[in-house]
Amino acid sequence: HIASSLLEIKTGLLEGKNVFNPLWEIIDEDGEELPVEMFPVMRTKSTGNPVKNAVIGVKRNDCAGITWLLCNTYPVSGMDGHIENIVTTFIDLTERKRAEEEVERLKNYVTSIIDSNPDMLIGIDSEMKITLINRKTETVSGVIKKEAVGMHFDSLLGDFASSIRKLKKEIINRQPVSMPGLMLERNGERHFYNITLYPLISNIVEGAVVLIVDVTDAVKKEDQLRQAQKMETVGTLAGGLAHDFNNVLGGIVGTTSLIRHLMEGNDRIDDRFRKHVELIDKSGKRAAGMVRQLLTLSRKSEVNYVQFDLNSALTNVIEICRNTFDKSIEIITEYSPAPLVISGDPSQVEQVMLNLCINASHAMTVMRGKDEKHGGTLTLSSRSITADKSLCSVHPEAS
Repeated sequence: HIASSLLEIKTGLLEGKNVFNPLWEIIDEDGEELPVEMFPVMRTKSTGNPVKNAVIGVKRNDCAGITWLLCNTYPVSGMDGHIENIVTTFIDLTERKRAEEEVERLKNYVTSIIDSNPDMLIGIDSEMKITLINRKTETVSGVIKKEAVGMHFDSLLGDFASSIRKLKKEIINRQPVSMPGLMLERNGERHFYNITLYPLISNIVEGAVVLIVDVTDAVKKEDQLRQAQKMETVGTLAGGLAHDFNNVLGGIVGTTSLIRHLMEGNDRIDDRFRKHVELIDKSGKRAAGMVRQLLTLSRKSEVNYVQFDLNSALTNVIEICRNTFDKSIEIITEYSPAPLVISGDPSQVEQVMLNLCINASHAMTVMRGKDEKHGGTLTLSSRSITADKSLCSVHPEAS
């Protein structure tokens, strides 16, 4: 009765049938069709030995489900020692198999969630031995999961080991503890990490889960933001000073112009005095031009696209460079013979060019060691080019 119930066949219809019946298909644990010679009853028949704890599936052709069985076969020998019968016992494993499949599905689901985390996740026991790692940790450490399990944390991620030990000592009432901004130097570069240790709350399991987040890019962006804010403050101060300085220059240039006017037609004025006055006037006008450039570069305004000559913008930047850069730097200019008219914001274009020049000057002066020679040549050139396919593919607006 139990056999007929498992196979879903009435007792009267079950008698006389054998394992080769077309009503069902025998499969192994992997879901593949089981070869006839591997049937438990056939193995007992061919070897004369019992088969114990063989897991097989019976797939009815008229049913969608599979009945899983734990099968045992025992030979029954006659007086002459030959096998006369084979007794087969079944235990229904269907519910257990379903439970195992559900557990496996949930396990794969949790593993997928852990592996999808873009940061490093490491499970450790009370002795800091690895219990699990995610895919990101595999990439960083170069050790696959199977090899990592059982390793000591020092062997997997030694740079973080001392920090994890400190965090373990700070755990109170199994609450998570964190260590933000851990700085590690690798290959001459600084990397920053936020580390959080989550103690496991189970009374049965002793250990924790470690989350390591690489915040290097975020720290760099914060530094860039702070630097930009400093530059904005400097620009505001420069703009205010430039306005005040411009007022002073106005008095100097205006007075110089008045002196030159009074000197006209006066033959008694010495030529040397005239040259000194002209030098004062020329220097005052040059200073006024520099102030205008500072005001242009520090001015806050919306982007205003206009047509302007790139050569003129380059000239303004070069004038600032000549008056502010270290004298050990020789500035060479190579202008395009034809006007280079472009559409853009002149102040922003000049700011970009000035930043490039400042970086170049620092590379030739303050960035060099004490024993290195300071100075060099800064060459600025402008020319017209034709945008090729490679450039247009990156910058479609250039076509």
